[in-house]
Amino acid sequence: MKKENHKYFAVIIFILAAIVFYSCREEVISPKNNSGNVNEPYRSNFRNSYTFILNAENLSQNVIDYPSISYSNSRIFVSVLDHTAGSVEVIILTKSRQVLYRNKFVEDNNGSYGIVEGIKPEIIEINLNQFTGKLKFQLTGVL
Repeated sequence: MKKENHKYFAVIIFILAAIVFYSCREEVISPKNNSGNVNEPYRSNFRNSYTFILNAENLSQNVIDYPSISYSNSRIFVSVLDHTAGSVEVIILTKSRQVLYRNKFVEDNNGSYGIVEGIKPEIIEINLNQFTGKLKFQLTGVL
């Protein structure tokens, strides 16, 4: 009779452990998705380097940010992956609101590059219009 009680006890412990481990499981995030959760952007703004990454789902929002770029030459990289709907527009401006770079994306783009020469970028605007996809934007100061 004692051996039967140990079997039931072991089965109950196993089932409880399985429930605890299963309920603590977080959703697996793709390695290409640095932004983590849906509609929660990742932003990094360090000296002469600005990065904005977003995994968006039907998001309409205007993001305005101020990069810490101190050089008058900058390199721009923008990619849109897994695009299924909407559009995203990236605009880089000077302090006096002069447009240095403007591009609108309505489909997948594995990466496009741009250069700003002779003028320091001060303002970044990212306009999302019912956008679903993964956006990666980088602005890097160049000597």
